[in-house]
Amino acid sequence: METILVLTNFSRSARNAAEAAVDLASKLGSGVLLLHTYVAKPLVSLDHVSDWPFGDMPLTQEESLAYLEEERSYLQEKLNNKVTLIHKPELSITQKEGSLANHINKLQKEKNIKLIFMGGGQHEFLFGNHVRSLVDEISCLLMIIPVDSGIIDYKNVCFATDLNKADLIRIKFLSKYLQPLYTQLHICHVSVPNLIPDILEEDLVPA
Repeated sequence: METILVLTNFSRSARNAAEAAVDLASKLGSGVLLLHTYVAKPLVSLDHVSDWPFGDMPLTQEESLAYLEEERSYLQEKLNNKVTLIHKPELSITQKEGSLANHINKLQKEKNIKLIFMGGGQHEFLFGNHVRSLVDEISCLLMIIPVDSGIIDYKNVCFATDLNKADLIRIKFLSKYLQPLYTQLHICHVSVPNLIPDILEEDLVPA
């Protein structure tokens, strides 16, 4: 069975992404895997942790596991209340030490991951350098869910591309995933501007 991976730091934004992933998994017949990475030895004094945003707090391995279990229980309860679902996805959890990028490739192969969900927000740790390092490592689709997105409607999806070969493979892959949702896929061609000088500018260009 294919799996949707959810990257979580236990923030409100990450929970919103997890709920969106579970909703999509129930429609696609996929499983859901929650992943949290922890630090074995915090790099800052615990005296200063209270000043950090919750989603950025360094957690120990034991704390990470406890929060993962709590998150799974929350999602499982929501699933159990949806009696009309044809497929109720299996919810599993895993924790890794260190950075996300160091573990993502191995997890993709081991767990047959085809799609990754993560939360997004103005102050979330998953933005900035974390996103760039993650994108460099993954070979599957990444969905960043806004913190206040609510229920996601998959009726229309826009894919921006410069039509390189890798993107054409991704479009084919995305079409397969969207087919059960009766989604309209829109392809938007983007490219680097190619400026053509006008007559006056041509006179200034060296021959």
